[in-house]
Formats: sequence, structure tokens, C-alpha cells
Amino acid sequence: MTFDSVLLLAFGGPEKPEDVRPFLEIVTAGRGIPPERLDAVARHYELIGGRSPLTEL
Repeated sequence: MTFDSVLLLAFGGPEKPEDVRPFLEIVTAGRGIPPERLDAVARHYELIGGRSPLTEL
């Protein structure tokens, strides 16, 4: 008998729009990501409802 498995790992994700920017800052801390890039990624979250779909899994 064989089994297939999938392991999902993530940093978690923001649950509401006001959590997006702080989440991005924590996840990217120390990596020198320009603030403009964080703003762009935050806008991507806006396009999908302002939160991470991972929080529903």
C-alpha cells in the first residue's frame, strides 16, 4: 500500500486589511526590501480581499 502526502507550510497571513502591512514588515524584516515594494505587495492583498486566503485553511 502506498500513500501520497502533502505538507503545507506558511508564515501565516494577515486576517484583515489593517494587518497586511505589519505582516509584510515582519516577514521581510532584515532583508532590505524597499518600502515601495511592500506597498505594491500590500496592493496585491487588496485585490484578493485584503487578507490571506491561507487563514481559511
